[in-house]
Amino acid sequence: MARSRRTFLKAAGIASATTFAGCLGGSNSGGSGNGGGGGSGSEQSEVNITLAPDGFLGIIMDHIHKDTDILSDAMSEVGYTANVQTSWEDSALFASGGPDFSTMSSLEAALLATEREMDLSVIGRISPQYMGWMVDTGGDYDPDETGSVQASIDAIVEDDALVGIGAWNGGHVPSDTIALQEVFGYEFSQEGGDFRVTTADYIAIPQLINDGKLAAGSTSPEHGGAKFLAGGKDEITELFWGTDVAKENGLGVPQLNSLITTQEFVEQHGDAAAAMQSALKEGVAWLFDDPKGIMTEEAHIEQLGVNTAEEAEYIVDWGINLEYNLQTPMMFEDPSLTDSFIEADKTAIQQANDIGFVPDGWQDRITYTQVDEL
Repeated sequence: MARSRRTFLKAAGIASATTFAGCLGGSNSGGSGNGGGGGSGSEQSEVNITLAPDGFLGIIMDHIHKDTDILSDAMSEVGYTANVQTSWEDSALFASGGPDFSTMSSLEAALLATEREMDLSVIGRISPQYMGWMVDTGGDYDPDETGSVQASIDAIVEDDALVGIGAWNGGHVPSDTIALQEVFGYEFSQEGGDFRVTTADYIAIPQLINDGKLAAGSTSPEHGGAKFLAGGKDEITELFWGTDVAKENGLGVPQLNSLITTQEFVEQHGDAAAAMQSALKEGVAWLFDDPKGIMTEEAHIEQLGVNTAEEAEYIVDWGINLEYNLQTPMMFEDPSLTDSFIEADKTAIQQANDIGFVPDGWQDRITYTQVDEL
């Protein structure tokens, strides 16, 4: 059932310098290209940050940049000003040398670094790969009906049932592929795999599952699933969550979003990198202190991509408070890099390399900088 390296590289779209999207379409960040940034020049005084405007990270960035002076104060203390812009083209902008900071998965950073011969550094952790596969509750592939997750996946393959994903370059695809191959024994690929797969808008996948048009789909409550679960509803259910299945089976823990900059920027402006992470840490602490209270604001509900406060509350209880069946929060409570995180992340990237998602030589292009220790 092993795949050829060439097939994996082709399926992953390896020719593109910004291959894996962190979440919905543009949920990972790159840069604006405007202002005096680019991470070069020791005399630089303005730091450029560009990121997608949605999700918990968008809410946090609004808090530390628009609603308070947390970010500006942190940068001012070390002699910089912060220029923050939002864009759905953030990763592409970062790849072209625009901003100083980007948010993307570390796997995406490893791919970008090897393709573009860029020396990048992971300086903060934001979100693990919290997406997973979901099915219709009570349906033919509900593990409560089949007896186990393995039995459900076996049945999907045997029935040649249709599975939905948002995109083959989605940030969840490497971890889905590794889990399905290493844990469940099946090949998940764009060409010649064991599954019949179609692509659809991320937020449409839960509806398609509930309508019976998909047997399963890679999604989450944040990706349109909350309306089928909030308020006591139980219309869709999970097969597995990416990070949880990785932890349970001794695999590397994949990331969906990390704080990225260039090694040159860290070397020349380590104090600005530390200030950026410090401000982010304060914003994350604010979110975790009262997530339900924060999600009562209409603007934040909209940023989370849901229609009601009830749906937003469900996402908080599922992804932050862990009141349902998720074992790992959808955001890290502390963005600081720990030694154990670094090792787990490297393992995940190496596993992606082993099956062809990331080219050889990534270790020479990616570093991990614990900026709070600079």
